[in-house]
Order: sequence, then C-alpha cells, then structure tokens
Amino acid sequence: MTGIGSNEIDGAVNVDITTVEGPELVSVGGGAIKITVGNTRLNRFQNEDEISWGMWDPEYVGDSVALDISQLLDIAIDVHQGNIERYEVVTQLLEGFRYYFLIEPLGDTVVRLAFQTREQIDPALSVPTPSPQSARGYVVDNEDFIRALLNGYNELLSAASNYGVEHQMEPGREQATMVESLLED
Repeated sequence: MTGIGSNEIDGAVNVDITTVEGPELVSVGGGAIKITVGNTRLNRFQNEDEISWGMWDPEYVGDSVALDISQLLDIAIDVHQGNIERYEVVTQLLEGFRYYFLIEPLGDTVVRLAFQTREQIDPALSVPTPSPQSARGYVVDNEDFIRALLNGYNELLSAASNYGVEHQMEPGREQATMVESLLED
C-alpha cells in the first residue's frame, strides 16, 4: 500500500475517556470518549453553545465507552495489519447515538479520522451537525492512534479495577495485551 507519508499528518492524536463513578462504568451509560488531533477535539459540533447537551456531550460522545473504544481498537488494528484497503472507509457507530467515527486508511501508516452524524428516522428528532472540519476529518499516524486508544483503554481498565468490575473487562485486558505485543513486533 502506498499513499501519503507520515510527515503529512495533522497532529498528534489523543484519546480520553470519562466514566461514571461506580461499577456501571462497564455498561451502557457508563462513559464516553473524546478524540483530539493536536489541540482540536475531533467530535466538534456546529453551534455547540446553542444546544442543550446530556451528561458529557459535547466534550465526550457515546454512551458505552467499553464497547466503543474496543471496537475502535479493532478497526485500528485491522488497518495496521492491512486488513482494510487504502481508501476503504470503516465507520464505528457510537452505541445509542446517531454519531459515528470514520476511519479511512490513506497509506501504509496514516489514516483519516472524521466524526459524522446520521439523521434520525423520526424527522422531529434533530441530530447535531458536526463542524465541517470534524466531518472532513484529520490525518493521523495509525500507530499513534492505536497507542492513544490503548492509553484510553488502560484508563478504563484501571477504573474498572477500582470499582471491582475488572472481571467484566477481562476480554478487554486480553485485547490490550495482544495489541501491545503486536506493536512491539
């Protein structure tokens, strides 16, 4: 695979999570995710100041961080292993929302990350519109994206341990260990 080089990225990528305080953090409603590129939040919306938001929106999005971050990690690993072709767009719908992250390999080592939304089935329900730059996306180094997801995932695993629900995250711990060894190769 060829494509643009890693020196043409838009900035460093970072993944942060937020969770509820308690064992509910591993279930729906347990937490959300924020991805930044450089100092810019990927999940930005138009007219954020004019919208009434939920518990952690718009800074963080999603409602099931344990599921969302695991699925994003799976996608990033598939890109890393060459299982997703250049310019093949993969989306990860955030559980319970009409929001999704878009991942598109642009070369051997870089991906485009974007944040987009889908319209509700009921036109009476509105979905906030992402900012134009969020919808277009940012180019980042895929291995850096994987490491950022791992950092967020490890933060989630630590929180699960603090609240005594680490046994529910055991598949996640195995996934994180596998990913770390893959990056070492």
